[in-house]
Amino acid sequence: MDKLTPLLMNFIEQSARPPVQAKVSEQLNSTTTDLKSSLPTTVMNYLTGSSEDGSGNAVLSQLVNSLGPSFANALSSVTGTTIDTASDGMDTLLTNGILNIAKGVLTKSAGQEGEQGGGFNFDFLTQGKEGMVNTTLAASAPVIKQVSDNMGAKISNHFPQEIGQALQRLVDQNGGSGGAMGMAAGLMSQFLGGGGGGERAQGGEGGGGSIQQMLQNFLGPKILELIQPYLQKFEAQMTTSLENELRTKVFSPDFIKSTVMDMLSGESGGEGGGGGAIGAIGGLMNAFMKNSGNGQGGGGGGGQAEALNALGNFASSFLKK
Repeated sequence: MDKLTPLLMNFIEQSARPPVQAKVSEQLNSTTTDLKSSLPTTVMNYLTGSSEDGSGNAVLSQLVNSLGPSFANALSSVTGTTIDTASDGMDTLLTNGILNIAKGVLTKSAGQEGEQGGGFNFDFLTQGKEGMVNTTLAASAPVIKQVSDNMGAKISNHFPQEIGQALQRLVDQNGGSGGAMGMAAGLMSQFLGGGGGGERAQGGEGGGGSIQQMLQNFLGPKILELIQPYLQKFEAQMTTSLENELRTKVFSPDFIKSTVMDMLSGESGGEGGGGGAIGAIGGLMNAFMKNSGNGQGGGGGGGQAEALNALGNFASSFLKK
């Protein structure tokens, strides 16, 4: 198995990673696009009391409505920024988690059946495919859930503050704390636990003012509830997409064999350097022989002979057809 493992790891990184990461990115992009499109309207309806559950606050509703399109535009802007920040790096995190699980499942399934004498037996790929798919899918579910939860936590923690800062800036542009809007916001802050009446908050300075705190108190607990349908949809669609990739790419005997055949025949690389069949075979030989040259006495020559024999058997296993 020591000689087979590097081949399996190389296959995962070079051939399985790109399609898996593409599907992860596709599902994340779909989710963030839906959130950016729908969340501003959902939040606006909640703030103004227009949502189906009748939630809202009369004073806040009047304040938001009085700002007109300016607040709606600001809400769309902070929605995009917040979601981009919350989803940043999640594609790599999820892809790495899935592929690390797949690597462990693949090498464990190979076991001692993956090597026979100096050659390799790839029957385990066909015989154990369903088990490997199901095991990896089950083990990946908590990873998908964790990424979903991480995004939800980031959005629900930061979105209310960003909305509050946007609202504060608009209030400042319309007379500040001494204007009608500012006094209304200050009065409402008292009832919603946002601080002293009419205290002027400085937008963009950490959200310590009354309006930011008011929005955090009023909107914070609701945001995670509002975005749950989107996160649950992401989890379901990501699971479905992953299952397809596991079956057709990661644990596909035909895909593994055709990929290695391309390497051996030079279809995956150019001429010269490390490309083509010579470069591919050289890379495989390095993987086989990295521990063979340090043997005691004449062990080095025996290791090379074993590696050559293994490589010959390996190539033959793909050229039988």
